[in-house]
Amino acid sequence: MVACGGDDTILITPDAGADADQPDGTTPSKDGAVPGDDDAAPGDDGSAPDDGSAPDDDGSVPDDGSVPDDDGSVPADAGVDAPVIVPDFVALIESAMCGALTRCCFGDENLPDGGVVNGGPYDGWIYNGGRCLAAVRGLGFEFSAVGFEAVDGGTVVVDPVKAEECANKLKALTCNMTGTELQSIRSSCFDAFVGQRALGEPCQASIECPKLAFCDPNVNGGTCVALRGNGESCNVFENVNGAGDIILDSIKNEEVCSTRGSGDTGLRCNSYDPNAPPPYYRPRDEWTCVPQVPNGSDCNSTVWCSEGICDTTDSDDDGFDDYICRSPVDYFAKNCSSVLTPPPTP
Repeated sequence: MVACGGDDTILITPDAGADADQPDGTTPSKDGAVPGDDDAAPGDDGSAPDDGSAPDDDGSVPDDGSVPDDDGSVPADAGVDAPVIVPDFVALIESAMCGALTRCCFGDENLPDGGVVNGGPYDGWIYNGGRCLAAVRGLGFEFSAVGFEAVDGGTVVVDPVKAEECANKLKALTCNMTGTELQSIRSSCFDAFVGQRALGEPCQASIECPKLAFCDPNVNGGTCVALRGNGESCNVFENVNGAGDIILDSIKNEEVCSTRGSGDTGLRCNSYDPNAPPPYYRPRDEWTCVPQVPNGSDCNSTVWCSEGICDTTDSDDDGFDDYICRSPVDYFAKNCSSVLTPPPTP
């Protein structure tokens, strides 16, 4: 049963199992703010009942995080500790990611926006919470939520088991995170979103399609089709968002080779070539799905990396971003200062 409270307010369904098919895409965004991170789903007035009662017809839910049955009652075994609507779940992921960053960088998971770092190499610097949230806005963990804003209510639901797994893993993220831990978190966070369109059915975004499928805009204006295999073309999406940007196109085409560009198939879209003339991309007719690469290799995005994260910073100070697969530990350590403002000059 799919319950929805508007075109982009998609409720958790109690019958979405842990092994349900899940689904979308990977167009990065680098600025803006995010919605609040309340754990309860709001009703039309933004509130939720606080007495544990069943939800009203307006879609509001009980305080305890439980999920209503089809008849509006709360099941006896309810109590999944996860947000009920997709936007709240996305906001929780974003908040948890910034909490993990401040905990690992500055020793304080709850460092407030405008808070002063106490101790360490950045003692006295000021935390810019908006800058952290802007960097992950609408993306989920490693692009797990991309596309959720574009779909109609009912075509995507949230698996409460996987949602709780995702949230708990992010809260427990270790500061010396390995590639294995990264992949485990990514798997749970991607699997939390479950597309309701079957193969051959119409779609607007890949997040609506089942696992191991994507929304091909070239088939009847948008149809869920099976992923491409090793050696097959991944040149599907062009002029993403009307931007005419080959970088955005290359990132979006990752979802042709793995579920929503999650890397779950071990394949990547081989579009980027650092040895090619600027802007460093192969001709589109050469873009194919190929296996991921180890740390130290060139990368276009993290889905290229079999055991790490694609570091796009200028680590060697040569004036050019590196785009190299690195250990998550190396990558995060270099990004602590990106969310800070220097202390005022005396």
